[in-house]
Amino acid sequence: MESQNSRMAKGTRRSLSSTPIIFLPITADFDHRNLQDWASLSKRIGDWLLRVVAERRSIIWRWGREAFWITFVAAYPSFPRGDWPRWPCEIALDGPFICHWVERQQTSAHVEDGGEDVADAMHDSPAVDTNIPLLRDVHAELWARLQNHLSVLRDV
Repeated sequence: MESQNSRMAKGTRRSLSSTPIIFLPITADFDHRNLQDWASLSKRIGDWLLRVVAERRSIIWRWGREAFWITFVAAYPSFPRGDWPRWPCEIALDGPFICHWVERQQTSAHVEDGGEDVADAMHDSPAVDTNIPLLRDVHAELWARLQNHLSVLRDV
């Protein structure tokens, strides 16, 4: 029996094959450890969703929204706490990734080694240092998740 994920992947590939994905390929100079690179990619995905994908209930919209939230969180890892720009209100705070992320942030607000709030630590820093192990781990996790999410395109 075909799994739900398999059916969604096939439907996504069909939808993607007829929709130009102007934010891909990701440029060779993209650095998954760089907040600005993530912010730029997130903006490009958001612009693509709003300008190219017409049907807000389509599989392609849901696929793009998921990519948007992965990249947005990578750019602003203290989200939903801390400082982050407003995102287009047409892009709902919805989908498996962002719902899990928000829930995870609400239940694990403290770093294990001293109880300092992750959002406060990142917010208090004048410039977030990507050498902080926690941030490196988050970026590595989100980079892997984005690559996996984009992998449905391989068979298009």
